[in-house]
Amino acid sequence: MAFRELEESIRRILRRLGGLETTKADKTALATKANVSHTHTASQVTDFAAQAQSAVRGASWHPHAVAGGTVTFTGTGAKTADATVTFPAGRFSVPPIITTSQTASGGNTFFLARVVSKSATGVTFRIAVSTDSFTGAYSVDWMAVQMTSTAATG
Repeated sequence: MAFRELEESIRRILRRLGGLETTKADKTALATKANVSHTHTASQVTDFAAQAQSAVRGASWHPHAVAGGTVTFTGTGAKTADATVTFPAGRFSVPPIITTSQTASGGNTFFLARVVSKSATGVTFRIAVSTDSFTGAYSVDWMAVQMTSTAATG
């Protein structure tokens, strides 16, 4: 994709997000530049990238706080096991939304991961296996999201 096409695609996205207003004068200036030259200096590319990043950072659609990781459970012969994760200090002001994804099985065919409890400082996960007991290691990827400064949803 040529730079000009990329630039226009980014501008369309930013306009849809409300981060970049385009006036008739802007459109005329862009059309004039396009007719005069099809090359862009490195500084023009950098300036445009900085504008796009600034507009995206100022948008209200991104989460207030996010954390994620992987927790590994080691089989002890029981049917379930718990593991607690502590979030980075001060990351969340309310209990965040937690999502999980089972990533690896250590011997049993099926296992289920769920959230047992959560707070602004951490979360406890529980896994249960499809057999009477489990051995080996089971990994669960997780992500915690707080959408606004005062609420997990938003």
